[in-house]
Parts: sequence; C-alpha cells; structure tokens
Amino acid sequence: MDKLAFLIAGLCCSMFSTAEEISPKEDIKSMKPGEVVLLKVHGKPLYVYKVTDNDLNNLGALDNHVYDSKRAPFVREIGVFAVWAISTKSRCVLRYMAPKEKSSGNSWFGGYYDPCGDVNYDISGRVIKTIDFTMNNYAMEYPNLSYPKIKYTGGTEIEIYNSGI
Repeated sequence: MDKLAFLIAGLCCSMFSTAEEISPKEDIKSMKPGEVVLLKVHGKPLYVYKVTDNDLNNLGALDNHVYDSKRAPFVREIGVFAVWAISTKSRCVLRYMAPKEKSSGNSWFGGYYDPCGDVNYDISGRVIKTIDFTMNNYAMEYPNLSYPKIKYTGGTEIEIYNSGI
C-alpha cells in the first residue's frame, strides 16, 4: 500500500509536549472517514482530519454560525483538512471532539475544543459563535485556527509548509 509522504519544508522548531509524537510519514489514504490523526511536525502539533460524506454539508450549514467563514484549505485529492492543533488565542493544545447529538436536540458536528479558552472550532478550524452548534453550549470570539500551506504534489505526496503558529 502506498504511503502518503509529508514533505516538510521550512518548519521552525518549538515544543508542545502534550501532542503525541507520530512519524511525519502517515498512511493517510488508509484513514477512515471521520478519523483524525495528531501529528507532531518539528515540535508543532498538527491535526489531519479525513472528512466523511456529511462533513462538507455540515460545514456549509455552519457558515452562518461562525465568526469568520474562511475555512482551512481542503485537500480534495486525499479528502483531508489540516490545522495546527494550537488555540490561536490561549495557545493551548486542542482536543478533537467527535460528532454527537446533544441532549437539547442541538448538534455538535465534530471539531476541536480549546480547554483553556473554552472555545469550539469546527473541523476546518473556524470558531463557532452559535451555542446551538457548540460542544459545550458556550461561544467566545477568537480567531480561526492557523493552518499550514499545503501543496498537493500528485501521487501520494503533499508538501506542508509552515504558516506560523
């Protein structure tokens, strides 16, 4: 089976000890839809999320429920979003939270949670402002997550460039 190689270019070193260290070479093609991998790339934690059939529809439904509608780039060829796993305001390492139906009938479509700032991000890294779509019924205005520049190079390779976090 082909391995998707992450070609790492120009990443500066910093340490985030709470992120799980995973080899820069991951078999992303074998990831199941809805699966997330936390990579540690030159000391920086990076979430790579493989979308499900419903994810892009859910993101469209969230467009009016986020502070800034700009999404991290979607790498269509392999079906993933990649975002730095660090809150843009509190600088905490984020937790991935799977989708779930809340007891109030509202939905959490899945995404990332900042335990230091109590902020909810969707899978593309946008801050959710409407409490009906947050994981914890709390919303605070923060900047969207940072993401690396990703270039699909064909076959099974992408290049990840530092975009600063």
